[in-house]
Amino acid sequence: MRELRTHENEKFERFFSYVRNAAKKEGCMFFVDAGDGHEYESENMEGEDLFGWLIPEDMVQSFESDFKQDKVSSEWDQYLCFANWEKLGNNELLIHFE
Repeated sequence: MRELRTHENEKFERFFSYVRNAAKKEGCMFFVDAGDGHEYESENMEGEDLFGWLIPEDMVQSFESDFKQDKVSSEWDQYLCFANWEKLGNNELLIHFE
């Protein structure tokens, strides 16, 4: 997954699909810097609130090269935010960027 620096298991990848879809609705991609607690776990999914960068789609290519090299400069700080989850019915999740 290009938005992560680490390999994750299938359960996390299912969780992250909610984050990815929420970012896409905002015309962005969310790149993860760290987990931030508030863990979620179900039979087939696991995750937590995440901290990272919500990058507009037209800036992804420029940001991604810095991200892959682990050299994200302070010029990207304006895009830092949290991706917080909220449980809806039927194990559905809602992601909020704050």
